[in-house]
Amino acid sequence: MPGGFYLALMDRMLVIYRLVLINSAEPCIRGSVTVRPDLTVVTRVDGREVPSDEYNDLLSGGTADYVSVLNMMARV
Repeated sequence: MPGGFYLALMDRMLVIYRLVLINSAEPCIRGSVTVRPDLTVVTRVDGREVPSDEYNDLLSGGTADYVSVLNMMARV
């Protein structure tokens, strides 16, 4: 897992997120990649959902695999 990224399992979904500190004290999720049970992906950056057409080139058949998720994290 690249530095600064964390994992969580919530409601049968894998959530990979980047946590940063604002003003050295306030935690903030800067970006996230959520893999749903059907292996579809939702990506958010700075609280806004990224349209899937911006990262479809990284997904094989519209679903996530391990390499796809790592490449998406590089974009977040």
